[in-house]
Amino acid sequence: MITVTKIMAENKNNFPAITENPAELIFRSCYAPFDVRNCLQSAETRSLIRKLPAAQLFFSIQELDEEEIALILPQLTEEQWATFLDLDLWEKDELNTNSLLHWESFTLEAEDPVARKLLRATDHELLQLLWKREIQIIPRVEEDEFEQEPPLDRDTFITPDNNYLIVLPEDPEKSRLIHSFIQRLYHLEPEYAQMCLENSRYVTGIELEETAFRNRCLRSQDNGFQDYFDALEIYTPRSPESSLPEKDDCRSDIPKDLPAPATEKQASRFIFIEALASISRQNEIESLLQEMFFVCNKIISADRTFAGDPENIKNGITKGLHGINLGLDIWSGGDPHRAADGILRHFMASFFQIGYGALLKVNRTAAATVSQEPGSYGEAVIEGFKSPYPLFTESEEEDGKITFSTRYFKTAADINQAMDLLESLS
Repeated sequence: MITVTKIMAENKNNFPAITENPAELIFRSCYAPFDVRNCLQSAETRSLIRKLPAAQLFFSIQELDEEEIALILPQLTEEQWATFLDLDLWEKDELNTNSLLHWESFTLEAEDPVARKLLRATDHELLQLLWKREIQIIPRVEEDEFEQEPPLDRDTFITPDNNYLIVLPEDPEKSRLIHSFIQRLYHLEPEYAQMCLENSRYVTGIELEETAFRNRCLRSQDNGFQDYFDALEIYTPRSPESSLPEKDDCRSDIPKDLPAPATEKQASRFIFIEALASISRQNEIESLLQEMFFVCNKIISADRTFAGDPENIKNGITKGLHGINLGLDIWSGGDPHRAADGILRHFMASFFQIGYGALLKVNRTAAATVSQEPGSYGEAVIEGFKSPYPLFTESEEEDGKITFSTRYFKTAADINQAMDLLESLS
């Protein structure tokens, strides 16, 4: 698989190869770097799967079908399975029980040792919350009598221990999966199955969800996804004139093999990517890409974006790239030598904060600008600038019809153009 690191090494000073789709390239390098299908080719390569970082493995298997995912289950560690659930089940602090049921359905066909491993890696609060939301559990009170009569229009079954009557969901496919899963659970761990059913009757849904989410947050921090409140630090504005914190391992020498400053399209250049491309030391490139991974994860966590969707990850990467580029362009004055030295010497988060500080000035100026004619370009511009994270609005005319589109700010020239435009509108 071609990664950003390899592209940079092979295309030194050849910026189009890197800038054509930097978000996709960084996603493939930082988030989904593994060719899992290739790992499935032999017993030797399959054994490597358990050594792969859990979060990157999750994004790398997104293109696999269910049969291929089933093949990797024997190789997974409990930590990797727990990470899959952590990334795919939660949107903000709300559990998606449909996604949980999808992942747990893999235990139905897995061999017993594999299925038990997957169950051990699943927080019991998740299963209890699934039962609480999707089924009705009616305990037996006498030999031939249950606590209440089940609805006549719903499918039911009695658990293998004869202790509970289960009222299944109305949806036929969901009913089938839950029936099979509970039967499988009793086959694998009968005492655990009974404990989950009994606890789900008494523990409140709020308590179960809060506990499960708290466990998820603790594990996610180990995988590079910060706590929401800690991640909000990324949106602390920073002045370009302020003293930036330096990395402990920063080099004192400026790279000697930097590209010549670009002479065309200065207003749209990706100086951050140019700076990355100018660095020839492999260990420094890999360190910067790892740093990019954590900055993007901060943005994703702070925005409370659903992390299980690769498109959301790519959107977070795009936002991070543009924000870092904006701050770096402002801080370096457009000088690629200073930019390259800057990303080696200072943290990328600082440059994102510089960019965000410039965006806040645009935002506050837009808020004080007089209202514009409804449907006009001026109104679209003001609305874009007043967004919680300001966006640059552009107009396009086709067949006599004018349409507006928004994009992230990328350069100091964008900021200057926005301020000039706001001055003219006011």
